[in-house]
Amino acid sequence: MAVHVDRRDQFARALWDECDRRRRGEWDEAARRVMNTALVRVALHEDPLRSAAQARRVRSVGPEAVRVLEAANGPVATEPGKYASAAAAVLAALLELEKRAHPVPMRDLLTAAGAVLESGR
Repeated sequence: MAVHVDRRDQFARALWDECDRRRRGEWDEAARRVMNTALVRVALHEDPLRSAAQARRVRSVGPEAVRVLEAANGPVATEPGKYASAAAAVLAALLELEKRAHPVPMRDLLTAAGAVLESGR
């Protein structure tokens, strides 16, 4: 029996690469924005995504994004303390700050988010 693992990080990295590729052409601005939206939705999806077909059901993941996800390869899981996207890293920093203090000052949030992003480079 095959073991199905959560591929959100792998998918986010593949979509990130596609967004970067589309950044090079000005004519592709609208398509890049659509791919960015799909990237954020996949990276921050609450439930595990185990296949491109399952990711297709996520809002804003269209046929072009599914084509990219079907061709995705590379590491499935991200190392602890590293994130597949900046959005996920910032939300993780916010969650950690919220656990320690309530309400969270914006300066503390930005400092923590910057530290998480720097550690993931």
